[in-house]
Amino acid sequence: MKNQPIVLFICFFWTIAALSQSEDLKTKDLNKQAIDSCLSWLRANAYTGEDFEAYHSVGLQNLKRSLETEQDSIIGQIHEELANWHGYNGVFPPDSVVYHSEKALGYYLKGTDQKQIADTYRTLSIDYMNTRQLDKAQEVLFKAIEIYEVTGDDGGLGSAFRSLGVLYMVMEDYQKSVEYTNKAVPLLEKAENYSAVAIAQFNLITGYGELGEFEKAYQAADYCLEVVKTKAPQEIFVPVRAHSYRGEVYIKAKDYDNALKDYVASWELCKYHVGEERCATYRTEIGQVYLLQENYEEALEHLLVGVKAYEDKGQGSIIQPYLDLADKIPITV
Repeated sequence: MKNQPIVLFICFFWTIAALSQSEDLKTKDLNKQAIDSCLSWLRANAYTGEDFEAYHSVGLQNLKRSLETEQDSIIGQIHEELANWHGYNGVFPPDSVVYHSEKALGYYLKGTDQKQIADTYRTLSIDYMNTRQLDKAQEVLFKAIEIYEVTGDDGGLGSAFRSLGVLYMVMEDYQKSVEYTNKAVPLLEKAENYSAVAIAQFNLITGYGELGEFEKAYQAADYCLEVVKTKAPQEIFVPVRAHSYRGEVYIKAKDYDNALKDYVASWELCKYHVGEERCATYRTEIGQVYLLQENYEEALEHLLVGVKAYEDKGQGSIIQPYLDLADKIPITV
């Protein structure tokens, strides 16, 4: 009997390993697989971007099966993983993410797991933000906050306050964004969620910059970089964004030399991690500073490369400001 838990443990992971083979998933009769095992596979592969057709098929087929045979929590979890998968892949409209998140919440509300309900309110708020349903985002965030406060979940409360800071940033209410982000940071530190602490500084860099409190914005950037260096080294792209956001603040302060240093640092860090080709869009920021400094030759070089990179990504709406800037460069260059 002492060996039984080990046998069950090995069998469980053997099942998951077998399910991870896409060819098996396409050929096996999924109705013969346990829904729990399929759910584990969905959870493990929601963010891989692989086996696109297989994942969608497994998700929808097991959702149908679960509606007939399973408890509300299982149905909610399948909806949750489908929402995660839709959000990560972005092939279907953003409304697909909202649909599955709302369904997951509905099933979780039938149960008693308050943390699960609060966490789903919080993630649903992000889905609402992505679809510009800002009033709904605010509504569900305050519902999450109420639960976190009642249950004494400091980590959850800190994450909800951080999301609220993002929401107010989107709404261009920079004072409230800073206010709620500053409420979030001590709670996230207490929960030792240092990745979230670092990312929360983005709100403060931009918020303080918009409010004209430049020194506080610079301090937030410094703290962000320090947290990643000492406590969250896995967050390799956070410093890239921190330098970029601080560069924007330096632009507002008309400190073009320091803006250039930050933009170049952002570009160099990005290149170090993923290669020059994938980071070419960052050169538009560098070109913008050179243009402000009336260094037209350097500006043109960086803008042309950056604009082409945006074009290659099909993001024409983003490149237009840079095309306008390039048009202002004197013909004598």
